[in-house]
Order: sequence, then structure tokens, then C-alpha cells
Amino acid sequence: MKSGIDILNKVTLKWRLVYLANAVLLASGLTLLILFIIELKHLGLISLAFISSLALFILIYRPWKINTQRSSRWLDVSFGMAQNSSFLLVSDSGDSSVIAKVQRKRISEILVANEEHIGWPASLKNGLIGLLLFTISGFLLSLIDINSTDTVKQQKSDLAFASSDSVFTDHVLSITKQEVRINYPNYTRLNSITSENFNITALEGSFITWKVAFSEKPKSLLLEMNNGKQFSFKQNDDEYQLTSQLQASGFYKLIYTDANKKQYETELFQIIALPDKEPEVAIEKLDRFTILEIDDPWKLQFTSKMLDDYGLDSTAIVATVSKGSGEAVKFREERMTFDKPLKTGSKSQTLTKSIDIAKLDMTPGDELYFYVEVFDNKRPKSNRNRTETYFVSIRDTTKIEFSLEGALGVDLMPEYFRSQRQIIIDTEKLVKQHGKISKNDFDFTSNELGFDQKALRLKYGQFMGEEFESGITESESEEVEADHDHEHDDKDPLAEYSHAHDSDNEHNLVPEEEKEEDPLHDFKHDHDDPEEATLFTSSIRGKLRAAMNEMWDAELYLRLYQPEKSLPYQYKALELIKEIKNHARIYVHRIGFDPPPIKEDKRLSGDIKEVQSGTNKIVSEEEKNYPAIEKAIFYSEQIIKESLREYDSEVFKNAGNELAALAIDQPGRHFATLQLLQQLNLKQVEPESLYSALKKVQSELSKALPVENVLNGQNHASEDDLTRVYLNHLTKS
Repeated sequence: MKSGIDILNKVTLKWRLVYLANAVLLASGLTLLILFIIELKHLGLISLAFISSLALFILIYRPWKINTQRSSRWLDVSFGMAQNSSFLLVSDSGDSSVIAKVQRKRISEILVANEEHIGWPASLKNGLIGLLLFTISGFLLSLIDINSTDTVKQQKSDLAFASSDSVFTDHVLSITKQEVRINYPNYTRLNSITSENFNITALEGSFITWKVAFSEKPKSLLLEMNNGKQFSFKQNDDEYQLTSQLQASGFYKLIYTDANKKQYETELFQIIALPDKEPEVAIEKLDRFTILEIDDPWKLQFTSKMLDDYGLDSTAIVATVSKGSGEAVKFREERMTFDKPLKTGSKSQTLTKSIDIAKLDMTPGDELYFYVEVFDNKRPKSNRNRTETYFVSIRDTTKIEFSLEGALGVDLMPEYFRSQRQIIIDTEKLVKQHGKISKNDFDFTSNELGFDQKALRLKYGQFMGEEFESGITESESEEVEADHDHEHDDKDPLAEYSHAHDSDNEHNLVPEEEKEEDPLHDFKHDHDDPEEATLFTSSIRGKLRAAMNEMWDAELYLRLYQPEKSLPYQYKALELIKEIKNHARIYVHRIGFDPPPIKEDKRLSGDIKEVQSGTNKIVSEEEKNYPAIEKAIFYSEQIIKESLREYDSEVFKNAGNELAALAIDQPGRHFATLQLLQQLNLKQVEPESLYSALKKVQSELSKALPVENVLNGQNHASEDDLTRVYLNHLTKS
């Protein structure tokens, strides 16, 4: 008798079968797609493709993951009569309560009674849709492949010889064998290829072998390149053979001579030389510019990824250590290897490198420049590529202060000149923040700026020979203190910060005593006098004193928490500093030709009868770069206009030679035009399609000409208006 657990097992089995069926349908569709693309004909390969596809989709569906617990959850969700109690059928009955046991029995009876109403947990919808999509995709791809195959077949025409003279058409020898063998260079480890298609595309440096056999032995067989070079075939039994190394792209044709010394030639074939690309290399997990602090670990680690189409040969890290600065800088180059050696011949490799900066004898302030270079296994000369240069520097925290020593050079333009601009920027920023920040923060920042202004003033004071913050000497300080003893106790609170130019007490000042003139004054440099102990000339000293006075007033208003009133003085101080900086520049007066004065009595009285003009009229004809192509364009128009049936094939032969030289860099671009010119040269074009072929030749040759050589009516006086309009239309089309 069936029970509820039997129903669950049946649902589980159905679920697994549906998954397997979907996998089979999808595997069948994928196998059909492969058959459409690759056209497998061997039964073993078809079976292998199907089994591999089936294994793939079975791994995707994983039918073994379907069990009774999952089936019970599906019943609780999709089958309402299960009352969300199907899980009781798979739970342990020994630990269940009485109510659970009663519910388990009840659900089991319900499932048995309604077995036919329980549906399938999955459907074949996905498998059928996948099969249909795979089949349609394969069919469309096969149509595209058929079209491309037809195009290839049109290009892969049988080797056929023809003569420009129609009298000898019946004497053309038939071809019994045609074969091209491509032997790739040894370093590529590619197998050789044999084909009957004489349009060749191969790697540069490959050896190409042509084999041709005739029904009758010709007198000679040649291969002629587009540059005019000819190579002779060697006779080997009943066939002719030629081997040559591929060096550059171009066009070629075969020419044989019969016993009557009549030549027959084939159409043009293209030969494309593919260059061996440079290897690819990149550095990962590292910034281009790295700065190491003193406390950081002086170690550098990065990863380099390298790729090449035929194999890698060697790699190295080229590093340069820079020590010192200025004229004392020294460079040392080192070549380092990666932590693990490169596997020679591998096409892809990822290597890591850890650099210990301390082992490179680097100190704070030194810099390291390095890049990774890689070589492929091309022979005889390898291709080389390298990464960008990466920079690593150790931050130098040593502070260098400016000082003066005896007999040492002095820097007249110290770096302090740039500090006033920064104070102005900070002051303008503080003015904009007025009202947006608290008053305490505003006053504190203003006072700090006042201190910076004071520090800057004192630094400039050092160049004026001042020894004290006040800017006066010790003796002058004692005199000022004596004068202040006679004043009343009411002091101006701003006296310490202001620089008053006017005073009501000037009449009480004690006049200075006249000093005796020192006879050695002009011959000595008194360092005790601050006006003499300076690094600058008198004109620069005056401007520097004025700048310091402006700094005094700027500091005053900053200390009073009025930065907006301090800005005008700061601007004036900055302007004076700029003038001091530009004062040391030297300007050289511009000197020109000063002609001698003209004598007015001799002016306009000369005789110029024997003076000859130095202007000669030279008429030269511009050499045309592509005369044969231009001649073929106009000759084609003449044939069409006069409805000629006979024409000079030599014109199209010369045009083909010029076009072949023009198309060396892009062999496939003008290949169809070259073949058409060859047919016109051999007179193989049918009479009914002659004019359409000539029009096509005109259009393609006009497009092939460079812009500066495009024909126009002004270069050819013999053209009429209709011809010029027609040629302009061809050029634009």
C-alpha cells in the first residue's frame, strides 16, 4: 500500500528526470551549433562534442541535489492540500509529539488520495527554448559561413595562364598540380600548412614553397614580384619548385615561356607578411609614484604580467638609483631579476618582485627609477618592449636653514619672498569667514597671522643687519629707554605695534652730536652698524626697509583682530618685495644697424642705366608622381568615348605596376583593381563588359591617387568641360 513518503519519492524522481531531459535537450542544441560552425564529419568527434555538452549542462542543473526534503518544500508551496505539513513525512517520527504523528498520518492519506492532482515540479520549457535558440543560431552562422566561403572560392581561382596575344590562346599549357607550402619559423613551433590557394598570408620570416606541374614541360617558369624582381623555378622531375623567405607584403604573378619563346602569365596574387608583434608587459599592484616615509618599511613589492603570441625569452628589471642633488647628484644603474625565473617559451607569465630599498644603499632624499623590459623568442633578433618608468623616493625630513659663513657664497634671493603671498591668501580667507565662525576662533586665527607676519618681518630684518626683534641696536635701545623715563606714565597702548611718522614731541628730541669723520669709513665694512651690515645695495635696502614698515602696520591690525584693514599694507609689502626681486635683473639695450647719414646734395641723382634687374623668370614643369595611373584614367575615358574595341594593353600594365607600388602597405585594398588591370593587360575582359570594367578602373584609380595628385581640369588643357565634370564626379564618389 502506498504512503505519503512514496509520493514524495515519486515527486523527487520526476524532478530529477526533468532536469536530465533539459540537459539532454540543451546538449543536443549545443552539439548542433558546433556542427553548423565546424562541420564535424567524424562520428567520434560528434559523440565527444555531445558527451562534453551533456556533462556541462548536468553540472549546471545538478539533479543529484534534488531530495525528499526539497520535494516536501515544493509540495507545501505548490499543493495547497498539503497544509504546509509535508515536511512531517521526512522528519524523525520517534521524536514527534502525538499531534505531529496524527498530522503526518492525515497528510499521508491526503497525498495518496490526490496523487493524480499533484503536478510536475519542473518543466521542459528551458530545454526546448535552448534547443531552438542553438539551432537557429547555428543555421544563421552557417549562412554567413557559406557566404564567406563563396567569397574565398571566388578569390581561390584555379591557376590559369593567359597571353596578351589572342592568337596563341589555344597553346596555353594546362595545370596538373598547384601547391603552396608555408613553413613557419622554428621559434613559433607552428606546423607547416599546405594549400592550393596562391593568395598567401603568413608570418614574416616564413619560408614559402611553390610547386607547379604542367601537362607539358615549358621552357622556363618565373615568379615576378610587383617591384619587378624575378625568381626562377627549379625543375624537379615533372614539377617546378621555388622556395623563398617572406620578408614583405606585395603582389606577384607566374610567367612561363613555351618552346616558341611566347610568354604566358597568370593573374595577380597577393602575399601578406604578418609582423611578429612585440610582447606585452605591465606592472600591477603598484603606483607610478611612491613616497616612503622614514617610519615606513623600506620594501617594495609588485607583480608584472607578460604576454606574447609565440613565446617569451627573457625579462629583467632595469633600476637606476639617484643619490644627492644638484651638481653632486650621482646615478647608479642595476639590473635585477624577479623572485622566480621566467619560463622560456611560455606565452603568458606573471612574476613578482620584492625590492629591499635598504640593500640598494639608499638614504633619505634618494630616488629609485625602474622599469621592466621583456624580450620574445623571435630569431635572429628578438622583439623588445618595456613598461613605463616607476618612481620611488624616500622623503627627506632634514630641515635646511639659510645661514651665512665667512668666505661662502650668499643667496641674495632667499625663499622667504614667497611667504608674504601666503599670508595674504590666509588673511583673505579669514575675512571671508567673518561671521561664519565663532569670535574666539576668528580672533585666534587673526593673532596667529599677526605672529606669522612678525616672523616674516624678522627674517627680512636679518638681511638688514638687525639683531633684535624691534629692529634697532642695543645702544639705540638704551637711548630710547632714557627718553621714556622723562615721559609721564600714560603710555600709548599701541606704541609697541605702531610705526608713527608724525609726532608732537619732535621739538623735544635731543639733537645728535656731530661725529668726527672717520678717514677709513670708505675702506671698511662695519658690521656693528645695522645700516652697513646688509647684503644689498642702498637702493634695494631702501625698498626692503619700506616693505618692513608696511609689515609693521599689517601686523598691527592683525593683532587688533581687524584683518580687513591689514590687507592694504600686505599688498604694498608684496609689491615692494616683487620690485626687490626684479631689481637684480639685467636688461641689455637693443642694438640695431645705424646707417650712415645721407648727403642731401647727392640724393636721387644717381645713374642706373647699367644696373640690371636680378629677377629671372624660371619656367619648370612639375614632375608627376603617378603618370601611368593618370594616363590610364584618361585613356579609359577615350576608349569609352570613342567606343573603341582595340586598345593598347601596355597602358594598363604600367598603371598596374604603379598601383602595386602604391599598395604595398595595404595589399588587400587595391587587390581587385590590380586583378582587373591585369585582365585588361591580358585582354581577358569580355567585349560586353569592357566599358563597365573601364569605368570601374577609372573610379578606383582616382580614389587610389593621393589628394595632391587628384586630377583636375586645370592640369590638362586638352580636356573639354564634360570630361572635367566627369572626373570631378569620379573623385567625389
